[in-house]
Amino acid sequence: MNPQLHLVPAPIPLASQAELRISFERGPMTRQLRNAALAIGGEAMWQELLTRVSPACRARFSEPIGYFEWVASDLALELHAAWIDFHGKDTMEQRGSEAAREILDGPQRWILRMATPGLLLQALPRMYGFYYRGGRLMLDELGEGFAEITLWATGYFPNWFDLALPAWASEALHMTGAQSVEVQVAPMDPALPHRHHYRLAWKV
Repeated sequence: MNPQLHLVPAPIPLASQAELRISFERGPMTRQLRNAALAIGGEAMWQELLTRVSPACRARFSEPIGYFEWVASDLALELHAAWIDFHGKDTMEQRGSEAAREILDGPQRWILRMATPGLLLQALPRMYGFYYRGGRLMLDELGEGFAEITLWATGYFPNWFDLALPAWASEALHMTGAQSVEVQVAPMDPALPHRHHYRLAWKV
């Protein structure tokens, strides 16, 4: 792979700002909370968590969520907020790592068979579009052992952008065989609160 490859993203037009709000996510993105509750306290803890959310949220998550099923993001965020309150701490970073394993050990397992960090990163924009509705992820730069990614999106908790996504990227790169993975979150530009920029580095 050419270490000096530069990928220039298309600009985000002002007319499309409303499209940057994440409105839906696929089933795997919400399954980690149920799995965590079951692992800690079994079905009783999961049912207790559901008593702490709105009737609409409770109805949505009382039934198993299919792998390719769309879930309204406001309900997913409500469930996560209830989990933080119930569990007593924000586990967003852990959720990010578990989401990577859920996806890459599931429908996207073919990427691991190829086992190259570069292939994974090239596939990320398409993967993001499959698992989230709203926002746009772009691979800005890809080289030998480094990459820069920008996610244009809004509507989620700050820790989702600052902790969960870096944890997802780190776990995913490790799963392809990368070593010494580092994911840096660039400082937020107050003029562009919907722009989230990440610098990735690894060794193979």
